[in-house]
Amino acid sequence: MQNAVELRDVVRRQGRFRLGPISLAIPAGGIFGLIGPNGAGKTTLLDLICGIGRADGGTITVLGMDVAHNEVAVKQRIAYAGPETSYQPWGRIGRLIDFVSGFYPDWDDAKCAQLLEAFGLQRSQSIATLSFGGASKIGLVLALSRDPALIVLDEPTTGLDPVARRVLYGELLHRMQQPDRTILIATHLLADLERSLTELP
Repeated sequence: MQNAVELRDVVRRQGRFRLGPISLAIPAGGIFGLIGPNGAGKTTLLDLICGIGRADGGTITVLGMDVAHNEVAVKQRIAYAGPETSYQPWGRIGRLIDFVSGFYPDWDDAKCAQLLEAFGLQRSQSIATLSFGGASKIGLVLALSRDPALIVLDEPTTGLDPVARRVLYGELLHRMQQPDRTILIATHLLADLERSLTELP
């Protein structure tokens, strides 16, 4: 089985910040953690893996495809959720969902409805009135309403209440019953990650 993600001598420069060179391989099938303090470059690395921005050096292969030359195909096979995404231009949750769902053949309307209910969200809600945690839930709904080969989550528990964390990790562990699915989680809260997993039934 091929690796889900491969990085070879990847370098990214942003002003005075330099990431890398980094080389790593993430096998397909499993939950993997990218652990480090804020400012270490976790989000930058995830962005590069997801085809958001370009590396200044090295190569990135995701699901057997070179990200630099197969950006659209890579994005169709992965799902990403992070805390810095703004959804306010769509006004209401339902409008956002209708827009995003049209891009992905693997979108599951029934799963989306189930996740909205589990996270306590409604399609008619105004996005502008949501808390930071509420906005994070929207990102998770968009990512988990699909059946991608790779799920990439950046600080997924930030702003989530205990019930929402249990919903999230229950869903992730359910996904891992499929041996060819891979989940990559970046966080600086290792203790929170461990506690959330051990609290599951």
